[in-house]
Amino acid sequence: VNNRVNWGVGSEHVQKNSARPGMEPDDGSKAEAGEHAAETDLYCSFDGDADRVVFWEGSVSAAFKVYDGSRLSCLYALRLRPLCERFGLSFGVVQTAYANGASTEWLVGRGVDVATVKTGVMYLHDKAGDWDVGVYFEANGHGSVRFSDEAKKKLPAEAAAFNEYTGCAWCGALYTLVCLQDHRWEDVGYTEVDCRTVKVAVLDKAVLKTNDNETRLLQPFALQRRIDEAVGKVGGGRAFVRASNTEDVVRIYAEARAGLDGLIQDLVAAVEQSCGAKSKL
Repeated sequence: VNNRVNWGVGSEHVQKNSARPGMEPDDGSKAEAGEHAAETDLYCSFDGDADRVVFWEGSVSAAFKVYDGSRLSCLYALRLRPLCERFGLSFGVVQTAYANGASTEWLVGRGVDVATVKTGVMYLHDKAGDWDVGVYFEANGHGSVRFSDEAKKKLPAEAAAFNEYTGCAWCGALYTLVCLQDHRWEDVGYTEVDCRTVKVAVLDKAVLKTNDNETRLLQPFALQRRIDEAVGKVGGGRAFVRASNTEDVVRIYAEARAGLDGLIQDLVAAVEQSCGAKSKL
């Protein structure tokens, strides 16, 4: 379409735009890739090199639901944590700050150890080694499960289901179907907090210094204070900003149960003032 390769398909399109393959975000028109999706059928989408997977369901006329990496982590926990308890193995889940806060609350509320690390699957992979069985996923569906030598002996079938060195969409897709033999998506019963990610082109992203897991700024202190003030004005709010590793932009993530639009506006204004922003992208 429009001479673009892989237009409107793939895990990133589905997860970031909350749109089925073959449709632009918020576009109700049919397109070849997604128009035959049945209302109750389950589908999955990979990215180009098959290390990310997200699931989705819903026809063109029905409500569209995305099951991203955060929800996959919770689903896997339903299966793996009881097995670990039975065999005396430690278990934990690794997320980044981009994981929806509702998923973190759901896990912690069930007594699951949860760690938050900086963006980049290498950091999640390393942290997952702190437990005998460590589930790690970025919200975009990039992730896997790590098993200690002891866990491989006690849970050989589970360990054999994964590529322990890198995320593999095929492994993730098949293991998700295994989990769904005993559980339903409804068992991961949290409602996501409304969230949004925007980026702002800046003159100098180097002024931003974050803590280890990128949830707070160490410098400029004044910008972090403005973020805290903005978050305090909304219900169930959370936000952070970080310099992109690949572009001359600052990435802003925010979530709120009410007042998200106003929160985003306040954060963009604060970043523009602190970092000499060019324009919002």
